[in-house]
This record gives sequence, C-alpha cells and structure tokens, in this order.
Amino acid sequence: MAATEPDAPPAPPSDPAGAQAADVRCPLCDYDLRGSTEPRCPECGYQFVWADLTDPARRLHPYLFEHHPRRNVRSFVRTMAGALRPRRFWSSLKPSQPSRPRRLVLYWLVAALLLPVGYAGAFAAKTVLYAKEHEQIRQSQLVSITQYYRRYSRNRPPGR
Repeated sequence: MAATEPDAPPAPPSDPAGAQAADVRCPLCDYDLRGSTEPRCPECGYQFVWADLTDPARRLHPYLFEHHPRRNVRSFVRTMAGALRPRRFWSSLKPSQPSRPRRLVLYWLVAALLLPVGYAGAFAAKTVLYAKEHEQIRQSQLVSITQYYRRYSRNRPPGR
C-alpha cells in the first residue's frame, strides 16, 4: 500500500487586478495591503473579502444615512428604523464601509433636535386630553351644584 499524501491546501486567492494599482488599506488598522496574496491583514489579522475593499459599490451600506447624501430623508428614516433592531443593524455594518464623521454628527444633531419636538407633541396631545376631561368634570360639577341649589331653594322655609 502506498502512503497517500495529505491534501495540499488550496492556493490562496490572489488579490484582484485593481488592488495592485489602487491604494488598498486594511479597514481596521489602515495597513497597506498592496502585494498581499491572502485576504487577511498581516498587521492585525482581520479577514476580509477583496471585493469589499476594492469595489466602491460594495463598500456602501444599503440605507445608512452616512452613506447616502442624495437621499437624506429616506436614509435618515431608514437608519432610525434600523436602529430599533440593534442586533440586525450592527451585524449589517462592516469595517470596510467608510466612516463619514460630518454625516454622523449631522445625523446626531437632527435626531437630537427631533427628540424635543416629539416630546412637545406628546405633551400637547396630553394637554388637549386633560383639557377635555377637565371640561367634562367641570360641567358635571356645575350640574350638581345647580341641582343642589334648586333643591335647597325649594326646601327652604319662607322668610329666610
């Protein structure tokens, strides 16, 4: 019986043609990945997919406010809705997606300004509700007082 050789590991996929010409950097540590043959950063060990780093379309999140400046309202609302499901939201983000600090600050400012507007709306709704209840209670008390004085004036002895 001939001894069988263990299977040779598959050849590592080489980086795409565009990676040699473009400045490709690790999204975590900013290490220059030109010339790397393995989709792993030699500096920090982060594993990635070459297309995520070289294809600009794959680097954008599908709806994140930070990545879609031309659809501000739509991306803002979708980002707010996505944040309501944090596990799904955070798992959809990748380190290869670029960060835009100005857009993040703008998102925070708009969200922070909308919060008092929401509270003011809730306060106004409660105020209207309480005003209606107060008016109903006032009317019922007025009726009770009127009935009491009518009854009192009938039962009052003459001359008093």
